[in-house]
Amino acid sequence: MNKKNIYCVATIVSLLLILTSCLNSSTKFQKNEGYLKVSVEIPEICQSNIGTQSLLEDIQFSEVEFTIVKGENTLVKEVSLSEGKAEVVFENLQIGNWDIDVSIIDTEGYRIYSGEGEATILAGIKTEIPVELNLVSGNVNIEVFIPEDIGATSGIVNLIDPFGVNICQDLQIIGSKGLVEFSEVPAMTWPIRVELFDSENKLITYGEDQINVYPGRTLRVDIEMKGKMVINLDWEMLPSTPTGLKAVYKESSITLTWDANPEEDIEGYLIYRATIEDGVRFLITDTLVCEETYIDANVEKGEKYWYRVQAYNSKRNSSKLRDSCLLDTCIGKILFGSTDGIYGSEDIYVINDDGSGKLNLTNNDTDCYSYCPVWSPNGTKIAFASYSDSYWGIYVMNEDGSNRVRLTDSNSDCFNPCWSPYGTKIAYLTFASCESLFIMNSDGSEGKKLTDTFSPSLPLSYF
Repeated sequence: MNKKNIYCVATIVSLLLILTSCLNSSTKFQKNEGYLKVSVEIPEICQSNIGTQSLLEDIQFSEVEFTIVKGENTLVKEVSLSEGKAEVVFENLQIGNWDIDVSIIDTEGYRIYSGEGEATILAGIKTEIPVELNLVSGNVNIEVFIPEDIGATSGIVNLIDPFGVNICQDLQIIGSKGLVEFSEVPAMTWPIRVELFDSENKLITYGEDQINVYPGRTLRVDIEMKGKMVINLDWEMLPSTPTGLKAVYKESSITLTWDANPEEDIEGYLIYRATIEDGVRFLITDTLVCEETYIDANVEKGEKYWYRVQAYNSKRNSSKLRDSCLLDTCIGKILFGSTDGIYGSEDIYVINDDGSGKLNLTNNDTDCYSYCPVWSPNGTKIAFASYSDSYWGIYVMNEDGSNRVRLTDSNSDCFNPCWSPYGTKIAYLTFASCESLFIMNSDGSEGKKLTDTFSPSLPLSYF
């Protein structure tokens, strides 16, 4: 074998070793993680069934909630329904079996459709699972008022199913009232028949009517037997959404407090936490919290957390989740401009107020200057002035310096930005022949001049 062949063989072996190393590295990186895509669609029978459409015509869908569970890990994502369909992707999941629960929620917080499934997550593979949805059942609590003079000692209530098997239960008669409860009743319009009997089991009287059982709700039915059957309907209401949620960071833990719900039958609260606004929510309480306070000790300094609280009553009905409450565990962050010893440019930096974590957010080239940085009210955006292409302009970027966008596009210098209290608008100054005050939306649209030729003082204040 000549030297040339030996060199070729050695090169091939080296390439194989490199490829093997890369594959092993990739396998190691992915060996404990996988991906899951869950999709749902409202069943066609529900979209085409006239009876179901009539029952749901007053119900407005709010969101689709996807929940996956593996052991103590619970992940939640919410998306909107589009043309009867929805899907989400969960990334970086532990390998193994995950239980899936999907619910379509209406604007009042009730579950309308639900479905369950199971997925086996494999390393480095995206698993796709379609979940079949079904209309959620409802509950019916019936109270029959019985005239004392008819001598009724027993009775039955029949929910008549035109498509299947009737649901029949005996009345529990106490004095002049008869009670019966139906659980997990399919949502539909039900013909109802009540029959009362004497001590010899002879039919004394009966009545028939119809009731609508709505998905996820509990219907209270009061029936009066006075010659003819009279039905009065009432709905059990969900608990109200908890209010007044506050979060305080102290000594490596976060203390949450909120206002007590006004309802008398509140059993407790569940608390969810996310590390990204509107991101995946994690349930951090295994059981109901009975007081209006909770200490989250599993937090890290320098991170942001978004919390939500949900109330449950004695009938296991839950409230909507309140709007999230943000807690930034950094003691504080300071924005400032500095050349940092580099002549010909100026950058925007952020630093923790304990002196740690100094970070250059702009990393400008030579002859590029950035100054006047200001936080947005929620702390997720930074507005600032920057000089490039011969003019000063107003820019925004994310708090970490990413997604830098110029908002102004004019042949005059713009500087000194100032956020509105809710972060929807930005005021700023321009200088052509004189200084003028302008305002625009926070995305740069609809800019307009507020002053004529006039020199406003610095800095701006927006209240």
